Amino acid sequence: MDCAAVATGSQAYGVTGASRGIGAGLVEAFLKRGYNVVANSRNITEANPFPAPANVALVDGDIGDPCTAAKIVETAVSPFGRIDVLINNAGVFIPKPFTEYTTEDFNTLVSTTLAGFLYVSQLAVKQMLRQKSGSIVNISTTLVDQPIAGVGAAVQIMLKGALNAVTRALAIEYAKEGIRVNAIAPGVINTPMHKPETHDFLKGLHPVGRIGEVKDMARPTASIVAINYLSDLAECNPENDNLDVHAVLDDGREFTFTVATPNNIFWCMENEGTDYFFGEPVVFVKNLTKENIAKAIERIVAEDGGKWLTVYGS
Repeated sequence: MDCAAVATGSQAYGVTGASRGIGAGLVEAFLKRGYNVVANSRNITEANPFPAPANVALVDGDIGDPCTAAKIVETAVSPFGRIDVLINNAGVFIPKPFTEYTTEDFNTLVSTTLAGFLYVSQLAVKQMLRQKSGSIVNISTTLVDQPIAGVGAAVQIMLKGALNAVTRALAIEYAKEGIRVNAIAPGVINTPMHKPETHDFLKGLHPVGRIGEVKDMARPTASIVAINYLSDLAECNPENDNLDVHAVLDDGREFTFTVATPNNIFWCMENEGTDYFFGEPVVFVKNLTKENIAKAIERIVAEDGGKWLTVYGS
């Protein structure tokens, strides 16, 4: 693990399907946090959806093409020296009755959803193994576990189901190598993928009575990355009970928090009256047992100014 990169926050993120919608929103969120980002879509340089900060690189190309996948990883490793996070977001939506899917539809879905995941993830994992750390986040859909009457998308669901399955397989395969693999399965998000005239119908499919916004995707994605980041900080400081880290929030607020690492219990302490780290204060308990949770909470409550809100465990 490159502890210098972890300590300074000089990490590199790769995002596919990044020219608009969820992908563009995630790139913007990562850039605001000061991360180095490699953003990909077929014609992203022409679309030019971002300002031109020094910490973003644009890569054109079909993500289903192995050459594009290689260029994404090379572009991250060349200037930044590493790739810490890969967000597999590229996707197409082809809803239709099962019997009406064509060979062309199937090939398009396979190329983007499966080949678009496979090639770039293989190369990213090879680099992450050298680093002994990394995080892959796959963007899936709730339709895999909850199909909706009247929304024919069986072939789409079949392929996203495969993505969910490989997410679980890779999470197990590389757990001991410091590589985390997760999936986020949102409902309908307000992106160009969904025509405005369908929005009223789509709102009715959600218990909250609205469709999601792109900004809603930034928080869970950042939270997954944040948990892995805190774990890396702890591993990089096995002899140090406390490590002060400076953070800047999306709204401009800055604060310092302390990561403490005794007995495999990691937690985030507030220091300057702030309430958020990637959306909320975080307690991370590596071994999620009642005893460990109790120890973490007791220690945090005992500290002056400590506040516990959320426990994540593995």
